[in-house]
Amino acid sequence: MPMQNYFGPTPNPEKDPYDRRKVKQLNDISFEESEDSETGEAEFENIRNIKRMPKTVLTEENLRTYLTHETEKLDLEHAYWLKDVFIDKIGRMSPNLVELSLRRLKISNRAFTEIMQCLKQLQIVDVADCSNIQESGLELMLKNNVESLRELQLSNLSQAITDKIMMHISTLDHLRFLDVSFA
Repeated sequence: MPMQNYFGPTPNPEKDPYDRRKVKQLNDISFEESEDSETGEAEFENIRNIKRMPKTVLTEENLRTYLTHETEKLDLEHAYWLKDVFIDKIGRMSPNLVELSLRRLKISNRAFTEIMQCLKQLQIVDVADCSNIQESGLELMLKNNVESLRELQLSNLSQAITDKIMMHISTLDHLRFLDVSFA
């Protein structure tokens, strides 16, 4: 074949006189996104960073493996990266929780209500500064755990602490600590 009709890199006559090309197999193909793409690069880098994280860093995948029927304590304070659609499944994944802290979490009332439908053994609850929790979610938590609640951190829940909620709290016989400041 004359060189003027040849397209592509010039073949090295010392390596392969017949200019054979190797067909890539599945294991030879890189599935990484090209670094030229501006939109895909950031997303791929996020996935790569999640895979690099040690098991001690809390991600949804790690949390999913840790939450079982044997789990009794859960502290998600400042876990702002957890999505609401994942958080609402906590009650079903670990229904035997005794201690739960959702302090400063931007959890919706819908997700909080979903969690509280399954939890009936809570003793210590900290939902301080969860400004989206409303009266209906807090009332469900108090009704389901009336015999077991010992400590309640409910500070800065301006939409949830009402006279009705305070009446429910007054019926808790085993309550030894209550914080309803800034309500």
